[in-house]
Amino acid sequence: MIWGELRIITIKTWFDVIYSNFVRWILKSGTLPTIGVWMCILISSKLFDNLPENILFGFIFAILFLIAIIVIVFVAFFLNNIWLNGIPRKYGDLLILLNEGFTRVHILRDWKKEDELSYEDVLVFALENFCGQLKVHFDNKSLSDCCVSIKVLNKFKDREIEENSHLFNVCRSQEHGHRDTEEYKKREHTISGNTGFNRITHLLANRTDNTENIDYIERNIPRKWRKKDYLNTSISKEEQENPNGEFPLEYKSEIIVPIIPYSYDVEDKPRCVGFLCVDSNRRYRVGMRYDTPLLRGVADGIYHAIMNSELDKKLNKAKS
Repeated sequence: MIWGELRIITIKTWFDVIYSNFVRWILKSGTLPTIGVWMCILISSKLFDNLPENILFGFIFAILFLIAIIVIVFVAFFLNNIWLNGIPRKYGDLLILLNEGFTRVHILRDWKKEDELSYEDVLVFALENFCGQLKVHFDNKSLSDCCVSIKVLNKFKDREIEENSHLFNVCRSQEHGHRDTEEYKKREHTISGNTGFNRITHLLANRTDNTENIDYIERNIPRKWRKKDYLNTSISKEEQENPNGEFPLEYKSEIIVPIIPYSYDVEDKPRCVGFLCVDSNRRYRVGMRYDTPLLRGVADGIYHAIMNSELDKKLNKAKS
């Protein structure tokens, strides 16, 4: 696990260095060095008396100087990323956030029919709060813009999850509400049309015990999309068939867990009611060591609240 995390952190650091402001300043458009920078470095090479006057050696010195600077930047980013992912202080802050989130979910235990707000309205409010709290954690941990969303299956009380099952987006972190466009709402979001949901569905169908990790992690979505190995109903059919242009989604890495109890009787497998999703606008920002257990714990905490609701009927009615 440690070596796996170091590999992820190394790749993440490489992308940090490539897209850092310093390297962008050195490399024009990420490809060709600017003439001004080259001239400055070549001139600086002449300031050392022990260096030859030959322009070729000055040029070689400039190349080595650039490589040394980039290596120093890489080491700095690498150590910073190890610090950010290895120090538990961020998880201490997370406990405070989760405490508030679960408190709002537990309020549902005292809900009565005569209350002004319906059970489903109170539930959606609690889930929206959870999305916001989790976003704060993942933003701070990954140093990227993360979105947290909760999706439920259509008629989750009446049928088991299948490849042709439809999904509703219940809520997402407020900063990403613009994703819920009219076009997005009109599309049919199915299990089979989304690689992550489809993979989890197969894992759920073939699980043999409740200790298995049932999740989907993709740390470089654009690469899989260009290989035509990634499906998402938010991507148009034309973009899916011709993955040569600009990547159409806002996010580039994601982790998905099913909303099921954390522990259950193997003989009486619980029904999956939906999915808890976290995505990032940067590659290799989610899927670290504690991400899956954290999200599975949250999914366990909201499972019964969703299962006891008529949320799917409410969303069906709103769509019609």
